[in-house]
Formats: sequence, C-alpha cells, structure tokens
Amino acid sequence: MRLILGRISFWLPLAGILLILGGVISLLSILRPAWSAARVAAEDLPTDPIPTSTPFQPQTRTPILRPVRLSNRTLAVTSTPAPPELQPTPAPITHFAQMLTDYPEQKVHLVLYPDQSVNAGQSIEMTFFPAQDCPYGTGTACISQHRSGQVILLTIHSGIGGEAEAFRQAVESTSLYGAGFTGEQIQTNLASLQNIPVQMSLGAGDMSELEMAAVARVPGVDLEQYFELPYDEALEMVARQNEQVRAVLDSALPLLVFEICGWYVAGEAWGSASSPTTASIYLGFIRLRH
Repeated sequence: MRLILGRISFWLPLAGILLILGGVISLLSILRPAWSAARVAAEDLPTDPIPTSTPFQPQTRTPILRPVRLSNRTLAVTSTPAPPELQPTPAPITHFAQMLTDYPEQKVHLVLYPDQSVNAGQSIEMTFFPAQDCPYGTGTACISQHRSGQVILLTIHSGIGGEAEAFRQAVESTSLYGAGFTGEQIQTNLASLQNIPVQMSLGAGDMSELEMAAVARVPGVDLEQYFELPYDEALEMVARQNEQVRAVLDSALPLLVFEICGWYVAGEAWGSASSPTTASIYLGFIRLRH
C-alpha cells in the first residue's frame, strides 16, 4: 500500500507540471492565427503615400494606382501625357502697299498699261489721296484692310470728274443713257486687262513691278448682296463666280484691290440696289509681278 501511495505521490507533481505545460501550449496555438494575420496585414501596407490619378483627391473615390516594387525602389504605374504641340504663330503679312494705310498727304498715281484692244493702248491713270472718308469731289479714295491684311481695298469714285473716271470710260465708255458699250464688249475689255503692267507712285516713290492679277464685275442684280455683306464675305461671293479671283485670293499673296462703280448697261437686269451711275461694280486685283 505504501508502495502504491509512494508511486502516486511521485507521479502527481509530474502530472500537474504536464497539465500546466499543455495549457500554455493550447493558449499559444489559439493566439497564433490572429498574431500572424496582424503581422501580414502590417507588412502588406505600403511604406510611401499611394499616388492617385489626379493632383487632388476628389470627393468621389478615385481608383488607387498600386505601386510596383523593384528591389528597393517603388515606382507608381502612371502614364505621362505628351505635351501639346505648339502651333507656330503665323508671321504678319508684309504688304507692298502698306504705306497707303498711313494716309499719306501725297497724291497716289495708279497707272494701268493696257494693249491696243482697250483705250486704244493709252495708259489709264487714277489719282487720289488715301483717306478714311472719301466724299465725292474731294479727290480722295477710301482705304481699308481685309482678309487678315492680305487685301488693301481702294474705293474710288467713277463719276464725271471722279478719281476713277478714266478706268470706267476705258472699260464701258459713256452714252446719254449710261454705258456706251454693250455687255459683251465690256467683258472683252475686262478680259484684255488680265496680266497687264501696273505702276503706282507716291510722292518720290515709284513701284513699277506690279500687274493686274484678276478683274471682275459685279452686275446690278448682285449689288444688294455685295453691299450688305462684310467685305471678306463679299470677296468670297465674287470668288465663287470668278475663277481668277478665286485663284488670287487663295494664293495668300498681298493684293491691292480697287472697286469702282459702273453705269447702267442697256438691256441688263436692274437690281434693287441699282442706280443709273451705280449699276455694277468693277474690281481690279493688283499684285507684285512674279
């Protein structure tokens, strides 16, 4: 009996120690998953701030760009937009007749040199003072610029004693009732003026390397539209009806353009804006000779 008791007394403390160790091991096994998960979550967090696709975080959620780790560096996966292409600023047009827009005090002489088929081959001269306003009888011609500086326009009077009477007389002549030539004769004369030499002088200056690049006529039925449109659009209207005008406008070369009234032509349709001495408009397009 004492042997049994002695064995029991020997094993009891040992069993208690084993039970205590078992409890500790069980407790550790319970805590280990939570501790491991917390450790993994902490390691998964990025060390640097995570970039977004916009400079400022908006109110709505912006998709976050996950970093890519390369050895010891963190590079955000982003694409840098290419800078917009810079459009060159177009150079201002240098116009051969720019001095007219300064309204010089000297009289301008504009001289056309036709062949024998027009005005018996005699030169056609128009003289005027450039001005902002050009009432009839003052010896002035109105100056204005159009098409971003490509066109300098001269508006010149054609009545008896007017600054452009010589041109109207050479192209359509004069009768008691208006123009002296028929519409067909007038168109033939205008065609003959194509590419003729032109000379312009201002004071001591003389510019002779000029030519008539195109000539056009706006008939009475189109005058109302021509007068009502802004001049850039009026030129486009003429260009749609005249291939030569279309070509010189599209060339983008500087042009000195004059507009002159024509008189009534027998048998021609009368427009709502027509009058006996404003029954058409003649346009001459002058450029530097090639």
